[in-house]
Amino acid sequence: MTRSPLSHFRQRHRHALLALLLLASGLVDACGGGGSSPATEPPGTVGTGIQASATPLQDRYARAGPRAVSVDRRAGCCDGKGNAYDVYRPRDLGAAASPRLPVVVWGSGSDATPERYDTFLSHLASWGMVVVATRDTATGTGDTLLDALAFIDAESNRSSSPYFGRIDLGQVASAGHSQGAAGAVNALTASQGRIRHALAVDLPSQAICHGPYCNRVPIDMPPGSAIFFVSGELDTLSPPTQAGPGTVTAPYQSVQAYYDAVPTGVVKAKGSVRGADHNDLQGQPGCVAGAPACRTGVQGYLGYPTAWLLWRLNGTADGPAMFSAANGEMTTKASGSWVLPQTNVP
Repeated sequence: MTRSPLSHFRQRHRHALLALLLLASGLVDACGGGGSSPATEPPGTVGTGIQASATPLQDRYARAGPRAVSVDRRAGCCDGKGNAYDVYRPRDLGAAASPRLPVVVWGSGSDATPERYDTFLSHLASWGMVVVATRDTATGTGDTLLDALAFIDAESNRSSSPYFGRIDLGQVASAGHSQGAAGAVNALTASQGRIRHALAVDLPSQAICHGPYCNRVPIDMPPGSAIFFVSGELDTLSPPTQAGPGTVTAPYQSVQAYYDAVPTGVVKAKGSVRGADHNDLQGQPGCVAGAPACRTGVQGYLGYPTAWLLWRLNGTADGPAMFSAANGEMTTKASGSWVLPQTNVP
C-alpha cells in the first residue's frame, strides 16, 4: 500500500521524537552511539562529573574538623586587666590515655571580644585545638595572651578541672587579628620559648600600629619560631604590599615589609585572601549586616591558617605539601583564592 505524504511525515516525526527521548535519557550519546558507554568527562575530574579542585588540601582544612565543639564563655578569670577567658574546645577532651591537645592563645582586634570570631575559633577547635581567648579588647602588647596561657596551664594541673591532664603545654601557638595580631607576635617573643608558633591575621601597618604594639614586630622573634602573616587582598590597614620605603620610625607599612623583616632562622609564610578586606575574619560565616571592611566573610581564612597551626603544633604530614616555597599548594596552585603567597619553607 502506498503511504500518503502525511503518513510518512508522522512516522518520521515519531522516529525523531523517540531519538530525542533516548538521548535525553542517556541511552544514546550525542555522537549517535548506543548502549551503556559512559560519557567522556572533562580533564581534571575525579569520576563525578565535577571539576577537580586545584587546592584539595586547602579545601580539606576549610571544612569543619572531626570534633564536635563546645564554647565555654567566661570559663575562668581573670587576666591582668580583670577580663575573663572564653575557651573554644573539642566537646570531648579525650580519656587520660589519649593524646593531649595543643593550645592556641587568641587576641581579638581593637574593641572586639571573642564572639566576633566565633566561626573561626570554633573551626580551629573542631580540628582538635583548645583555643583560649581573653576578653581583653586591647591585646596589642601580648600580655593578656600570656595570662591566657598561664590560666590554661593552671587548669591542666588542677585535678578538678575538665582540662586536667588533657593539655599539651609543649605545643602552644599564639594567634590574633588586627591589634591582636601584634599581640600574638609580642606574646611569642616574650614567652621565653613557651610559644613557638604564631598566626598574625591583618597585622596593621606601623603607620597606625605603633608604640608598644608594633615597634618590635617581628624583629625580636627568636630563631626556631614560626609565623604565618595573613591579610585581605583589599585591606588598606594591613596592605599586602607597599609602594615605597616606610619612615625611619615606622618602616613596615605592609605585610610584605613585615615578612621581609623576620629574622634569619624563623620559619615564615605570608599570603592574602583574594577579594577580602580587614574584617572578613569576623564573618559568621558571611559578613554581618553593616559590618565595616568586610566583603567576603570568613570562608577564605579557614583552610590554610588552620593547616598552618596543625602543621606547626601537631606535625601534620602534609604541611610542606601546602607551604613549600618550591611546590607547595598555597604557593603554586591557589591563585584562585590567594594572592602574593611567599614562604621560606623548603
